Amino acid sequence: MKFKTKFKGLDQLTTKLETYREDKTQEAIEIVTDTAFKIQANGKTRVAVDTGHTKRNIKVEIASDGLSALIGTRGDDVEYAVPLEFGTNDTPAQPFMVPAHEEERPEFLSNLKDTLGEV
Repeated sequence: MKFKTKFKGLDQLTTKLETYREDKTQEAIEIVTDTAFKIQANGKTRVAVDTGHTKRNIKVEIASDGLSALIGTRGDDVEYAVPLEFGTNDTPAQPFMVPAHEEERPEFLSNLKDTLGEV
C-alpha cells in the first residue's frame, strides 16, 4: 500500500522561515554592536588615566558577520594595559575592561533572550 502526500504552502513557509532568520540575525547584530560600544564607553570611564593613551586606545572591532566583537586596547604601544588591568607582583590591579564587560553582561543576555526567545 502506497500513500502520496502533498504539502501546500511549503514554499511560503520556507520563505517566512528565512525572513524570520534574517530578521533575528539582524536584531542580534544590533544587540552585539550596541553592547560592544557600551562596554567600550564603560571601560573608558573606568580606566586609570595618566596620559590618556590607554583610554584613547580602547577600541571596538566588530566581526565580519556582526555576531561577535573584540573590545579592548589596540595598538603597539599599549602593552601596559594588561598589567594595569590585572596587576603585577609589584603593582595592584586597576581593572577597567573586565568590570565594564561584567556590568553590561546581564543586559546583553536579557536583550538576546528577549529577541531570540526559545529559538
